[in-house]
Amino acid sequence: LGERFQLPVYAFSVDGPGLPGFEVPIPVTPEIGKTFFPGQGKTVMPATFLMNVNSRKFSRLSIGDVPESTLAQSIQNALNDPRVQEALQ
Repeated sequence: LGERFQLPVYAFSVDGPGLPGFEVPIPVTPEIGKTFFPGQGKTVMPATFLMNVNSRKFSRLSIGDVPESTLAQSIQNALNDPRVQEALQ
C-alpha cells in the first residue's frame, strides 16, 4: 500500500523480529509506545498510523488485524479528509 499511495512505510517491532518485507524493524521504545498508545495498559498490534515525520503529528488509521482493502480505504479517507490534513501540519 505504501507504493500505491506513494507513502514511505516504517516498520516498528515490540518484540524484535521483523516480518517479510520489513526484516529490520525499528524497536519500539517506551517513549514511542507512550506517544502512539497514551494511557493504554496494553498495546494492540498491528497498528497503522499516518504521520508527518517533520512535525511528529499523526493520525491512527487502524488497530488490530484488518483486511488490506479496509486499510486502503482508511488511508484514502485520511488523505482526503481536510481535518486530518490540517491536524498533520
